Amino acid sequence: MRKPMPTLAVAAAVTTLALCAISTAPAEDADAQLLRKRDYNFAWWPNGFRKEATDDSPNIFCVESGRYALALDLADFGETRFGLVEGSSYLTASQRASDALAGLASAPLNIELEHGGRTYRAVSCHAGRSGDARHTILLESGRFVQRYRFPQLQFKDEAGDVLETDSALELVAWPSSLTFSLTAAPDCAYDNGPCPGVVGTGRAFRAQPLDIPHRPELDPPVFTLETWVRVPNRLSALNHHHWLIGKNANEWQEGNFGFLLTGNTVAAIMNIGGGRENVYRINRGNALPPGDWHHLAMSYDGDTLRLYVDGRPAGSTNVGKARVPGQGKLRIGHRPDGHGQPVHALFDEVRLWSRVLDDREIKAHAKSPDTFDQAGLAWRLSFDEEAEGGKAYAVPNLDGATVRLSLNDWTAERQIAGTWTFGETKSILLHCPVEEEAWRSAPLEFAARGTGGMVYATQYGPEVGAIVVAVPSFERDWPTGYTDIRDYDEVMLHVSNNGSDRQYVPVLFDVKNPANITGETPILCDPEGRPTGVPVQLSKNWHHGAYSKFYTVLPCPPGQTEYRLRIAYGFWGTLPAASHAQLSLYGYGGNGRWDQLAIGCWGETMCLDMDNSLTPMMVTDVRMLMTRNGKDGRKWSWSDGGWGGDWLQVMRESDNKLHPVQLKTAYLAQGPCLTDVRYTGWYGKERDVALDARVATLRTDDHNRVFQQFRYQFTRQLSTKGSHLFMMGPNNSLLTPRIAYGNRDGLIAEQVVPGDLEAGAAFGEQIVLTGQGPWWVAFPGSYLTGDKDWGTGSRGLIIRSFRAVYGGKTHENPVVSFPVEKQHKGAKLVGLNLELVVPEGVSQFMPGDTVEMDVEWITVPRVADDYYGPNATFLAHLEQNPESWRTVYREAVGNDLEVSVAGGRLLHRYPIIVAADEPEIEVTVEGGVGVVPIRFE
Repeated sequence: MRKPMPTLAVAAAVTTLALCAISTAPAEDADAQLLRKRDYNFAWWPNGFRKEATDDSPNIFCVESGRYALALDLADFGETRFGLVEGSSYLTASQRASDALAGLASAPLNIELEHGGRTYRAVSCHAGRSGDARHTILLESGRFVQRYRFPQLQFKDEAGDVLETDSALELVAWPSSLTFSLTAAPDCAYDNGPCPGVVGTGRAFRAQPLDIPHRPELDPPVFTLETWVRVPNRLSALNHHHWLIGKNANEWQEGNFGFLLTGNTVAAIMNIGGGRENVYRINRGNALPPGDWHHLAMSYDGDTLRLYVDGRPAGSTNVGKARVPGQGKLRIGHRPDGHGQPVHALFDEVRLWSRVLDDREIKAHAKSPDTFDQAGLAWRLSFDEEAEGGKAYAVPNLDGATVRLSLNDWTAERQIAGTWTFGETKSILLHCPVEEEAWRSAPLEFAARGTGGMVYATQYGPEVGAIVVAVPSFERDWPTGYTDIRDYDEVMLHVSNNGSDRQYVPVLFDVKNPANITGETPILCDPEGRPTGVPVQLSKNWHHGAYSKFYTVLPCPPGQTEYRLRIAYGFWGTLPAASHAQLSLYGYGGNGRWDQLAIGCWGETMCLDMDNSLTPMMVTDVRMLMTRNGKDGRKWSWSDGGWGGDWLQVMRESDNKLHPVQLKTAYLAQGPCLTDVRYTGWYGKERDVALDARVATLRTDDHNRVFQQFRYQFTRQLSTKGSHLFMMGPNNSLLTPRIAYGNRDGLIAEQVVPGDLEAGAAFGEQIVLTGQGPWWVAFPGSYLTGDKDWGTGSRGLIIRSFRAVYGGKTHENPVVSFPVEKQHKGAKLVGLNLELVVPEGVSQFMPGDTVEMDVEWITVPRVADDYYGPNATFLAHLEQNPESWRTVYREAVGNDLEVSVAGGRLLHRYPIIVAADEPEIEVTVEGGVGVVPIRFE
């Protein structure tokens, strides 16, 4: 029986009051509700993704649902463990540490390739052999589904002989099933030498670039540079911001030109004039898929720089300057000056022309690599001479091989018919239903369409073990991209259940080309557009093409059911929407868990590098809301609020930072009103500090807010040297002319920061924020260097509550320090970081010590002309208080709310969260600036 909805009576002295939707999910009985509580899944690393310098523990990857757990040893697939578990609620399971792994039975994952009477087994992937988890690829991860790829499997026979393949294992884990996908191709060793080329013999480059000394024909003023490049799947995860071919030092050097590989996206680059301001670059918009040969060409005719990919124009830019030839070397496989990491790729037919090839010629070369007119050919490197010199390569003959996959009693087998040539990818799937999938045999029919009538293909997708609604595009009559998006994309999904039982069906909405991917939230609604309360996982990628993956477990009661998937971008209702998503780094690098918060769709609010995969810190990009570069600046664009920050930093010894281990992420709410994501785990290989964190952001129209609640509990003695409890910074481009800090009663101090302080110096150390909270810290008038055509602003930190116990003594006032990050001599200013630190005299964290704090990170425009939002009250404040600490103080005390509740319990004061105990709830709010959300549970 459906419970009656509570009615709400709200009295508030606030600018705006935002109410989150109350669930109207389809009715279900108590047994079904209990079962559905187990519809969740986690992906996590018991020993951590990024390890301490002294940690040589194996890379173990785990998935855990409310029904099963799997532990995969990436260095030894034979040590795989699997078993059923006792499920609980999503949030409770996120806090259960490694409990689900206890007692798991051995269940070797067998991946076999049999040929010529010999059986080769995949024993590991590259992440296991290297000890570096960054060689795995996180594709999608969230409440329902974990999708990971493990490249570079190594096959061995019983004698230990290696079978060379380009292979990868992909895992898709739902709450009730696992699907393994193996892709493999015959390959060669790629040990810096000959390999099969696009024509004859090519050359493999693995960490050893090839230098060609300068001579005049290598640097014509008008030129075309072309080559063929292949990044095998087994090597693609290693590439991030690498040069393929370059001449003359680097991109800031006069005369530099060449090709760069950024993830799997290629760019052409050239410098005329020297310096950063004279760099000309063309980025190809779409990814360069690994596993195939690609033809690349760039040309400059004295006026226009052009890039071609696979014979087709991929971009151009007008330069209008004469090239000044350089004197530096030409290098293949690395940046010419030796900085950065060398590329891992295959090359063939590198050619440099002293003329500009036209579109027709380039298209012909891409189609027929061995046929070309040599007129104007200044230099060529074919690599065929290496084979002629006696250097050989071997490619295994796998014609007619048998491929097998098995886990416990689940097995799959495929016979490869006919020839299996070098680089030709074959695949096999193994689907493992952990419990009976009644929905697969139920009389269900699905039909999806767009609001304009476009029909979307809807069918079972074996590679993901779910019904897939393929949405390649939307029918729109409104502008997309970086603009004022107030419309929604929508998919209507009709379900016919002709049986008598309610079914719960795993569904993936596979969305290509969203209106703006930097901020989006999918909401599953009823036909009238009212949210149902059924969660939808939000996973996305803009580094490897622009696509979104929306996963859900869909209730399908008997009869006809209509759902409306509504995707909010810029606005949800009248306010910019909030979102908190897993953003895949595949195609960019790092490949770990990266969470991205946004308000609206005009850039990020904050990014969290939870696996420390790219940085050793938690907080990375921080940006502004509705902020431009002056009154005439661009609206609806990216901005900057000062890069970087961190949660707890503690060292085992000097320069050996403790990183998160056993970290689980629970996406309780991903938007569009108030997000709620929990992070639970430990710091350090010895589980030295327990971490419990909660992150939220809200829809609003004045400035960004990110709420972060922490509880650290120490289990081992550690030095406090070099530690911080929270950090705002570092940022090499930040200028800090002043700092100010205060409490509930107002300003404690405002100080001018001397511009002659050296990096590493301390402007202020261990300053106790006295008085009553909320305490706050502001950087009035701070800004960033650089000439970007977007708004930059000032950041501030509000500490709404604080309590720490060190050695049995309680401290209820936070302590801050302001170390110097960098001196900017040209501006005669320095950049400061803000750190929350231990009090003077505390030299050790002891077992049982705890820290609890609730902080709010805000970014605000410096002056009124930079703000283009609609909040007139906020605009008036900026006009009266330019570059002022009062903007941070206004938020600190204005949202220090007084809240009373009748008919429920107040769980959190700001944002307001109320647990409903009675059918009628009355909430009274005193205070409030901006938008104050209320969530009812």
